[in-house]
Amino acid sequence: MSRQRYTPEQIIEALRARRGRQFLAAADLKCDSDTIKNYINRYPKIKAVVEQLRGERLDRAEDKLDAAFERDEAWAICFMLKCQGKHRGYSERHELTGADGRPIQTQSEVVETLVRTREEAAHLLPDLGRAGAVPGLNGEH
Repeated sequence: MSRQRYTPEQIIEALRARRGRQFLAAADLKCDSDTIKNYINRYPKIKAVVEQLRGERLDRAEDKLDAAFERDEAWAICFMLKCQGKHRGYSERHELTGADGRPIQTQSEVVETLVRTREEAAHLLPDLGRAGAVPGLNGEH
């Protein structure tokens, strides 16, 4: 394994200087952005710093959104309703799910699942495939 060009502390310092923006930190260090990504993946403490910095930036953005909302700016009210009020129906796009939040299955997908289950059962338990062993398995009623 080759010697590392930067210490984790140097990467952290560059990331802090750029508030977690990896491409700018890479430019400051005169390295490729993949170098920064590799350090983040290799060192949990660097990853934690990036997550902390992103969280702080998100908090600042939410503060600005909240200030615009408090000034009754229509765009901020609309944005809040579409994002935070989505569960109340304030959305341009509604997401539908199947039972228990699973994906919706079409009739053909349900039939395919049943056929596959029957085939797997017949393969795993060959005696069940015998006529009359289990009513209904071979199409009997």
